[in-house]
Amino acid sequence: MSTVNKNLPPPTSGLWESSDLPRLAAVGLIYFLSVKLSLLFPDSANVMAAIWPASGIALASLLLSPQRKWPLLLVVIGIANLVGNISSGKSIPVSAGYLIANIMEPMFAAWMITGLFAHSVRFTQVGEVMALIGAAVLMNGCTAIIGAATATLGANAPFWPAYMRWWVADGMGMLLVTPFIVTLVANAPEMLRTLPRQKFTELVLFALVWCSMVIILFGLDYA
Repeated sequence: MSTVNKNLPPPTSGLWESSDLPRLAAVGLIYFLSVKLSLLFPDSANVMAAIWPASGIALASLLLSPQRKWPLLLVVIGIANLVGNISSGKSIPVSAGYLIANIMEPMFAAWMITGLFAHSVRFTQVGEVMALIGAAVLMNGCTAIIGAATATLGANAPFWPAYMRWWVADGMGMLLVTPFIVTLVANAPEMLRTLPRQKFTELVLFALVWCSMVIILFGLDYA
């Protein structure tokens, strides 16, 4: 009679686990809000967003997750991207084109970065930072063609200016937002354990005041 080794870890499932729901919901909500925020600051032609931190959020969510979870994360990111663009007045064909570019961009960038290292990337080494720069320049430079072509075909925007705006906006989002989120999440348990309660209260109050000032200055009519 065979015996079961109780010391063995439980078998891992595939794409979906019930414990994934909070993370997926958080990624979808944060990505959607970043899309809505970015679309409040369009370029001079009022076709594309001048800033795009959502690219950094998407890439960070992939780097912080095992590769078997990437398809599910990309589905959530794609839905949030599509809903964000359509609810902001973009047509369905244009939103679909942007969706394809915004899904391929973090996917290829994450593959490039993780493929160069045998460990989890936390941007604590020079090589990891250089890989991020390479992904922001090369992978983003390739997928920006799809975004610029969508803007040209769907909104009559000049191709090369649209390409440069997409390349710079998404590239800066990856370079600035991705390492911030990855580092913050990786060190969050230790930070919460060592951060004095008074300092934590000050950070919460500062965030509330900052958000309130943004609402007062820019208003809610733009959302």
